[in-house]
Amino acid sequence: MFRQFALFTFLQLFTSNAIYNTMKDCSTPLDTGHIKSITMNPSAPVAGEFVNIIIDYTLDSSVTDGTATYTASFNGFPLTPTTQPLCPDLEYTTTPCPINAGDVHFEGSSQIGDASTHGTLVLTTTWVDQNKNQILCWGFTVRI
Repeated sequence: MFRQFALFTFLQLFTSNAIYNTMKDCSTPLDTGHIKSITMNPSAPVAGEFVNIIIDYTLDSSVTDGTATYTASFNGFPLTPTTQPLCPDLEYTTTPCPINAGDVHFEGSSQIGDASTHGTLVLTTTWVDQNKNQILCWGFTVRI
């Protein structure tokens, strides 16, 4: 689902040859995951390219289930948040469930479409585990 949501978002909202991004860690000290690094690659993708979100983090306890919530805005206007089951959402990433405690390398990929919309997209992703504990929160801003 992460792949489908991100692909839908990219297909609907961007497609310029110049995309700039800002990655952020919006996790709290109480989260069970602790982000060590977060990047988007390539940093200035062009329409039709795949964009990889890469996160290295430490996980305090194993994850067997949970939810992923995506909150987005485009040009300052909020879009409807989406909440998906976490494990099916991670199926096509480098860290499918279950995720063992310890150091984790996450990499998810989406392709940018070919529309011609211009503006700024802000996307925040929040993962919650099977015990309703927030795992981590991350987001990015892209301007096209």
